[in-house]
Amino acid sequence: MSQTKFWRSPRASTSQLTTEFTNAGLPGPNRLTRTPLFPFLKNWMTKDIFIHGNDLQRYLTGSAMTLADIRLFTTLVRFDAVYVTHFKCNKKRIVDYPNLFGFVCDMYQTPGVKDTVNMEHIKKHYFMSHVSINPYSIVPLGPDVNFDVKHDRATRF
Repeated sequence: MSQTKFWRSPRASTSQLTTEFTNAGLPGPNRLTRTPLFPFLKNWMTKDIFIHGNDLQRYLTGSAMTLADIRLFTTLVRFDAVYVTHFKCNKKRIVDYPNLFGFVCDMYQTPGVKDTVNMEHIKKHYFMSHVSINPYSIVPLGPDVNFDVKHDRATRF
């Protein structure tokens, strides 16, 4: 399945993607390296670009934001604050991928989106609800990721 088709498919729900990252840190046999989605994610994140044929584009399916972009944003916006530490997905952070980080900043700065992101709530939910991997419910103070940084996505694409 092509990368663009994957994100437009029903399988690409926030729940599915989040589950793949969550499985990386939870005890048991469903480790991220054993899930069928891992090779796809590894390849896609390594390239750090959105591909549609041979053209770079602003959003997953072209020049307009779609539900696929929102699905991806909801997972990526919490990646550095939660998945890196809590679920042991610490090979790289989203801020280490210039295009992915630009995508998250672009989405975050879309009018109305920033108001829906409560990072303290997100961190408390994850770090306090999985006692099997965080028995003392310790919520880290950081990282403090600035999603308001300037990006050039509007002019590049």
